[in-house]
Amino acid sequence: MISGKWALVILTLSLINSDTLNAYTGAFQALALGNMWRRFKSVSVMLRVVPFICVMAVGVLIALLG
Repeated sequence: MISGKWALVILTLSLINSDTLNAYTGAFQALALGNMWRRFKSVSVMLRVVPFICVMAVGVLIALLG
């Protein structure tokens, strides 16, 4: 049976995995919404990293306020 510190480690790894996937999906949804009005022609890393960081920041802020 898993309990104590091991449970916290497993829960932390699980939450990091799911939060990263949710932020990744949210970032691409934001890009798709922006792409409706303005076509993004460049396939740069910054075009994908900035929305990801913004979505993560909003998620962390909401979690801290909650």
